[in-house]
Amino acid sequence: MDKSKRPAKPKGKPAGRPPKLAGMTEEDKTRFLALLRAGSPQNWACKAIGFTYETLENYRTRAADGEEPYAEFIREVDRAQAGYVIERLRVLDADAIGAPTGEKRERGNGDIKWVLERLFPKDFAPISKQEVTGKDGAPLALPAVEVIRLPELSKDGDPDAEG
Repeated sequence: MDKSKRPAKPKGKPAGRPPKLAGMTEEDKTRFLALLRAGSPQNWACKAIGFTYETLENYRTRAADGEEPYAEFIREVDRAQAGYVIERLRVLDADAIGAPTGEKRERGNGDIKWVLERLFPKDFAPISKQEVTGKDGAPLALPAVEVIRLPELSKDGDPDAEG
């Protein structure tokens, strides 16, 4: 067939299978997401499938740029962890109102709080206020600061100019 008579290539997405995540098999992906749903920290889930956490961060960067299939994978990662968190919050909420949660919890819910605080500190770590005082609770004594005007920073280089 003459090159000039070939049909034009269709624009848009190429036909065929969707692109794979670099270096991750479907089995790795399934196991990784299952580990996150079970509450594993991301770095340990990476180790379990023979991945580095840096690779996951690379995926996250590519996802932020809108690159597929990385964007969809990171959405799945977020959904897997959200499922874990939401189930723990459901248990905490049920315990708080005295509702049955299925399995009898002998230790209360402190262990769930501990895990959430450490896995997701931005969302669940207690806010701590730290007050700094001087000796015996007195106010801190701050050293006096002397302001020196530098000629090169003053207006027109004139050290006596107001500026």
